Amino acid sequence: MSEIKTKIRTYNDVIDLFGEEKAADMLSEALDWSTIDPKNDKKNIMERKPLLLDPYMTYEDEDYCKHIVAGFLGDRDLDWASGFIDEEKIKNGQVMPADLKSALSMALDNELSTSWAYLDALSSQCAEIFNKFAGYIESAGLARGVLVPGEYELDHDALNADVSERFNIQYGFQCDQMIDAMQFDMTLILTEKVDSMDGYRLIQSVCDWREENLEVIEDAENNLDYGKVPSYVAYERPADIGTTIIDELCASQGTAVEKLVNYPTTKFERTMRDELFEASAVNETTISLMAKVPSSVFLDAVACMDSRYMSGHTVDTGHAFIVSPGTYEPYIGIHDPVYGAGYMMVDLDKPFEIPMNRIWIAMDDYKGPETKEGLRGMYHSPQDVSAFSDPFCGSVSVTPTRDEKQEPAKSGLEAKRDACAISAAHLDGPNTEIPNGKNMERDFPM
Repeated sequence: MSEIKTKIRTYNDVIDLFGEEKAADMLSEALDWSTIDPKNDKKNIMERKPLLLDPYMTYEDEDYCKHIVAGFLGDRDLDWASGFIDEEKIKNGQVMPADLKSALSMALDNELSTSWAYLDALSSQCAEIFNKFAGYIESAGLARGVLVPGEYELDHDALNADVSERFNIQYGFQCDQMIDAMQFDMTLILTEKVDSMDGYRLIQSVCDWREENLEVIEDAENNLDYGKVPSYVAYERPADIGTTIIDELCASQGTAVEKLVNYPTTKFERTMRDELFEASAVNETTISLMAKVPSSVFLDAVACMDSRYMSGHTVDTGHAFIVSPGTYEPYIGIHDPVYGAGYMMVDLDKPFEIPMNRIWIAMDDYKGPETKEGLRGMYHSPQDVSAFSDPFCGSVSVTPTRDEKQEPAKSGLEAKRDACAISAAHLDGPNTEIPNGKNMERDFPM
């Protein structure tokens, strides 16, 4: 029986046999372009950088990720962001969109990295990589004569565990890029004061006046309109009703509630009067709109919502939202998100700059397991009430209100690389002791 003269249990053993460059060549060949940065595999190996595998996500996976993100953003308390965002920022309502994106990237990465499906896939993929690496070691060693049949021992378990831990091989979910690419079906709910009764009282005063002073008439083409009754008197707004979000919308269009109720002449005035007349069932009065927006817009809206909720003040995100009349005008109108009522058929005459400090709710329309405890489970969207065939056909444009010079938050992938590098760095120390391979074997769920 031949004596075992060569034992291969660690990556350093491979380097001792073949040299640094050949060892890196064989490992990069075993990776077989399966990382998120395949062109630099050898360089990353030589520099002992973490090796993050590409999870090759499908469209269904990406859609699932969007639902997870929507669920996180539906939590105004930001409990999910603990450890990802400074607690003082959260408490004082100072969380900015960049903070949200960075935290979302890390939280989503954590969700995916600990899911059974990806852990199982990672276990299988790592086994394939390590089998190839071991095969390259043996074939190259025998060809070069550095390994003699019967006189070497390749401990697969120990080598695999050492390589996996040394290079912190795991999936590199590129969550920043996924979040950047996400589109949200945003419902934006605006109100001046939460729980104020002024909006409700304004609507009721208009509806009561209509009952007493107008009658429904039908023209020759069967179109319905309103005619004045003989005892008609013009509408006068009660003096004790304060300014509401309805008044702010009217002011943006160059009119007022009294004017449009009594003498509607423009498209906005006519549709807004109809909206008021149909809103008698509305209790919690808001102006809501629905639009399909990119993640950058949605995060701006969520940051405004969260800061108002946490501190009563709205952070300055450096952007303004503009809703323009025309082809891509969103559905907009009076809406009750608490009890579920509203008409949502107002047509604008002029661009409406959304007052960011009036954002009460910003939520994605998705409704599923991840959102049942969040905003989407607590409030009705206009789509719940009206069931439009294409509810999110409109858009919101964004304009900067100031130069943004703040330092961008570190991306989730950068943070993951840093963490991986720190946890793996100790293995390159001169006094590192490599445990028995069976003890180092990764415990993947079966």
